[in-house]
Amino acid sequence: MSETTISLQGNAVTAVLLVAVMLLGTVAAAAPAAASDSSIDAQQIDDSADPADEIYVDGDGDAVLVYEDDGDDELTTFDLGMHVSEGLAHTLIEGDVEEDELDESAAGGMSLVLEEDRFFGEGDLQMESPDELEDMSLDVYGEQSSETSEFDADLEMIFEGEEAADDFESFETTGDAEVTPDTFATSGDVNAELGTVQGGEFYYDVSVTDTGDGYTLDVTQDEIVSQFQTGMWETEEAAEQTLEGQYGMLAEEFGGSTEITIESYAYTETEDGEGDLDISYTVEFQNVQDGFADVFAQVLAEDPELDLSQAEADALAESLVDVEIDTMEFTAEQSGTSFDADWSIELSNLEGAVDEMVTLIDTIDAPELEDELDEFQDTVEAQQEANLEQYYEWSATFEQYDAEHDRVNLSLSTDTANWSEYVNELEERGIDGTMGDVTIDLTAEIDDNDVLVADMALEVEQEELVEQALDSMIEAAAEDPMAGPEVNEFLTDLEDSEFEIAAMDVDVDGETVSIEAGAQFGNMEALSEEINEAFGGHEVTEIAGALEDDDTMGIHVHVDALVDADADEGDVRALAVADDDTEIYMDGDWDRDFNRMDTAAAEEFLGTQSDAGMDDEGADDDDSLPGFGPLVALVSLLAVALIARNRN
Repeated sequence: MSETTISLQGNAVTAVLLVAVMLLGTVAAAAPAAASDSSIDAQQIDDSADPADEIYVDGDGDAVLVYEDDGDDELTTFDLGMHVSEGLAHTLIEGDVEEDELDESAAGGMSLVLEEDRFFGEGDLQMESPDELEDMSLDVYGEQSSETSEFDADLEMIFEGEEAADDFESFETTGDAEVTPDTFATSGDVNAELGTVQGGEFYYDVSVTDTGDGYTLDVTQDEIVSQFQTGMWETEEAAEQTLEGQYGMLAEEFGGSTEITIESYAYTETEDGEGDLDISYTVEFQNVQDGFADVFAQVLAEDPELDLSQAEADALAESLVDVEIDTMEFTAEQSGTSFDADWSIELSNLEGAVDEMVTLIDTIDAPELEDELDEFQDTVEAQQEANLEQYYEWSATFEQYDAEHDRVNLSLSTDTANWSEYVNELEERGIDGTMGDVTIDLTAEIDDNDVLVADMALEVEQEELVEQALDSMIEAAAEDPMAGPEVNEFLTDLEDSEFEIAAMDVDVDGETVSIEAGAQFGNMEALSEEINEAFGGHEVTEIAGALEDDDTMGIHVHVDALVDADADEGDVRALAVADDDTEIYMDGDWDRDFNRMDTAAAEEFLGTQSDAGMDDEGADDDDSLPGFGPLVALVSLLAVALIARNRN
């Protein structure tokens, strides 16, 4: 597609639409956290005026600035408009796509809508699958509201393997975890099959029991002992001395003692002079917990980054030692090309340790983090009061599918109990504004025709969604040394503009692309300074662009009181919006019509988009596209190709 050039200064409506896109992008990326991590690039708005090609002045000094550019052969529709008093901005661009810009098999669409308290997006894509992918299936669903919080994701993918993976035939892990304010539990396993035999075969089975003032360690181990260590294990007496030396020294460091009992023992010397040790034993650590607490407290008190008093360190250390080990079991085995391991852990009486850590937050001297730290404390307290339970379950598999391909299968699910009670506790602490309703539903797959088919829907509902996003951006700009005062001024004006809605629709069918976008503000006059500066500071009331009969693109900028009523051509030419090449027509020297914004079309588009996603019954089985990633990249490239903004 040939290059089309229209200056950004000569198209202030684009700046307004970029505002909408900026808001859409910011909120879509961080809506659940109210854009708490928003940042602003130090990119200044270009307020230098671009001389018009023609200027038409009427008897009152009002004028129309005309900007014209050569049309693009592939551009079939070009409608652009902004109306300040109506608070509307709208554009519709349609065009053909050249062969090298887009795979002709690609087809899809995307819709984004942002309102004061809601963001909605949906998209679909069909395109020839990448050569590297043999097969793929993706299914993701997530929901968070005042009543529930859950997430499920499954991915299966067959793809071209890497040569480096030849030594790794398979890997599999499954597991789960459960977290409450006072307990933590997890169990799982890992199994791996390697391409080559590994040295050092072993088997370990370890369990730990909490006895109140110490711990009992039960161990079964079967391993090959090197020639350098045979003397330590070749008899049962030598083995007992070795164990007493290892564990006794550890107990002495914490002021306790050990009692070791060997349950079974077998040792066989191998042909190469090594030893095959098979032993089971029990180690009882007695009177060590007080010593653990003393050592922990000393380490904490001496850490300069923590800056704790001795009393604070003692309290935290004691709370850590008070955590009860209900179950702690671990096994691991390596033999030949195989490695297997599993674990089971259950801890209780965690709440005391958590409370001590939360209390220590009050000692942190960081005024700039005061709000975040207070919210963290409130969140922990809310979880405890509601007895929030959180569940996680996962599985992951990697294996060689055939000589050329590998296969990956991933699954993750999360769920909660007492979630609504937790939300109520948050609301009582005044942090309910951060808990919006979020739903995401997406799938993607490669069908029987080797076509990648994807579809996605995302909806966020949260009170003051846009206001919180803008507040976050204003705060980020104030703290960014690279952001000048004009950025903060622009964002403040944007906040005062009473944003109502922004929307964008994109459709692609492999040969053509259509982009429609719009925004509405209750008080666009708040943005007048930014708009007017693009035209020498003159009062812009309306901008309208369209394809002319000769396929040129004409942008008509309507300006109030460009000059005084008695001004002459010289007065006009002296303005920043004119130069020696500008054709100037004074009152009585012209008779023509000018482009006007189609406000009805803009209102119809935004009204239709406002209803998007409201009817759940209209949702079919979803084939989803994760995060719009490929589609957004595609649309961005097409948009650049269609409406480049650098005037020569």
